[in-house]
Amino acid sequence: MQALYSQSLKIKSVLVPYKLRFGCLNLILRLITELLRTIGGFMATARLDIRLDEEIKAKAEKASALLGLKSLTEYVVRLMDEDSTQVISEYESITVEANVFDQFMIACDEAKAPNKALLGAAAFTKSGEFK
Repeated sequence: MQALYSQSLKIKSVLVPYKLRFGCLNLILRLITELLRTIGGFMATARLDIRLDEEIKAKAEKASALLGLKSLTEYVVRLMDEDSTQVISEYESITVEANVFDQFMIACDEAKAPNKALLGAAAFTKSGEFK
């Protein structure tokens, strides 16, 4: 049991600095992006045409003004960017406790060779017919 625990600590010590560095780089990139957007360094080319309730639009305009943004468009783009980044991040990553990770690694180490049905399923997903 001691070996598993120290393995978890080792893995954590490797992953945490990586996540911190990645987080810092992500923050710097977002700040640079926002700065360029603010000074007009980016020229938006995609369009989004939406219809919404007047009450929602009024609340969004008020929130935009309270934040000191130049337009409702800037506010909506900012919200979409922040939310989509968060949603994608949540769906593309998984965080587990150290003991769960240890159990997963043990299960992987003890796994037998895949049977014919599993190999067929893997080939099917790689063929492009399954998304």
